[in-house]
Amino acid sequence: MFAGSRRRDTAAKLAAVEAMRMNVMIADNDLNITYLNPSVIALLREAGRSDIKVVAGGVIPPQDYEFLRAAGVQGIYGPGSNVVECAADVLRLLGHNMPPAGEASEAAE
Repeated sequence: MFAGSRRRDTAAKLAAVEAMRMNVMIADNDLNITYLNPSVIALLREAGRSDIKVVAGGVIPPQDYEFLRAAGVQGIYGPGSNVVECAADVLRLLGHNMPPAGEASEAAE
């Protein structure tokens, strides 16, 4: 009884991962991503989609950063993060050739 239900649940999750065509932020009702991001990353790996990058942003306690990095979160952007630097970082994660923040303006001079 549970095995069939678990297979259907896993199949539904894998179908959802396969249908992803954009970046997705996932949070629970308390806006807690610490528990969910590692689960999403594990599901992506299970589905053979380790090419999908996972980043986290918002009010994340600094003591959670190492846990999230160890779980596979590739970018963490907390309060006070420079939006332009965050955007450039995400573009680099996605494979765009962006110079580190600040170097672009120096090269133009």
